[in-house]
Amino acid sequence: MINSKINKLGNSEIEIEGSLPYDEFSTYEEKIINEISKDFEMDGFRKGNVPRDIMLKQIPESKILERMADAAIPDIYEKILKEEKIDAIGRPEITITKIAKGNPFEFKIKTAVMPEIKMPDYKKIARDIKAQNHENTEITVTDQEMEQTIMDIRKMRAKNMKQHTCEDENCEHDSKLKETSGVNPGGRTSGRASIDTARHDSAESEDRPLTPEVEEELPEFNDDFVKNLGDFSGVEEFKNKLRENIKLEKQTRARDKKRAQLIEEIIKETEADVPRILIEGELDKMFYRLRADIENAGLKFEDYIKQINKTEADMRKEWENEAIKRAKTGLVMEKIIGLEKIKVDESEIKSEIEKILVVYPNIDPNRARTYVEGVLINEKMFQFLENMQ
Repeated sequence: MINSKINKLGNSEIEIEGSLPYDEFSTYEEKIINEISKDFEMDGFRKGNVPRDIMLKQIPESKILERMADAAIPDIYEKILKEEKIDAIGRPEITITKIAKGNPFEFKIKTAVMPEIKMPDYKKIARDIKAQNHENTEITVTDQEMEQTIMDIRKMRAKNMKQHTCEDENCEHDSKLKETSGVNPGGRTSGRASIDTARHDSAESEDRPLTPEVEEELPEFNDDFVKNLGDFSGVEEFKNKLRENIKLEKQTRARDKKRAQLIEEIIKETEADVPRILIEGELDKMFYRLRADIENAGLKFEDYIKQINKTEADMRKEWENEAIKRAKTGLVMEKIIGLEKIKVDESEIKSEIEKILVVYPNIDPNRARTYVEGVLINEKMFQFLENMQ
């Protein structure tokens, strides 16, 4: 039996102090040992076939206890929330206060609960936004947009062809080619070069036409060219498909713009105290994404921080208002979903998870499910508001 005490911290946050008798906590031991044994390796034995008694002599007791805690906490947390009827939101902060063989497992869980939210008439706001955007809803693709996109494709194809040629022949390029392509001798590119090249290409395509010399370097746009891009019979079919794709992209951007306007207006008229734990969670996500973007560009995050002469604390302070807005957005959307009893069919969830697992077979199914459920239910919420009459 779980022993728990709920402490109210203010600002829609609580702390759960709890303990689980060791005889109940120990029920996780067998499961963890079995999991460890599947991947355990040791000289003289095949992977996963090390005798249990020998394996246990090699594994610190603390490691097994930690794994048991990792397995137990989600079950304990879910049970406490259900028994105490706690409407928790966000990711909880968990602290293990005591864990030892033969002793009760003790912990603290800090979490946010749904605050009191004074919602505006969001249905009226949705109807008003819909009326405002009713005019000029026709989305078309101009010939200029088609020509520009085709030019961008030809430029990218030419760049790839030059890079591959250099990798095969180990050639040297003149300085002009280096400037326009971002490719260093030997065909190697750096993250910085790739970023600058993208900016250069975008500026060049938007602000000035290609010079005759550069035009000559581009592959001719003909049937052979488009057949190398995909399963197209020729230029005509390629253009038709390209026009469809450009239109779809413009429709998606227009839809997202309307949705951003809609949720922005609802948030403006919503009164709610945003729990600090949700704000910190948004700041963590923003910081993680920045680090990932920098490292994906081929740069070291530490070098980037030095270059802009800021600390993590400085950046988190600058992002505070945006983090509050994001956290409040999540609260408002969750409130609407609850009030309108919006749900997603299990069949839809399974179908989308299957698609994700095809592309990412090693992803954690639970994480995939959480992601899919969030995306689908948010989509249904927006559709609900967009269909307001």
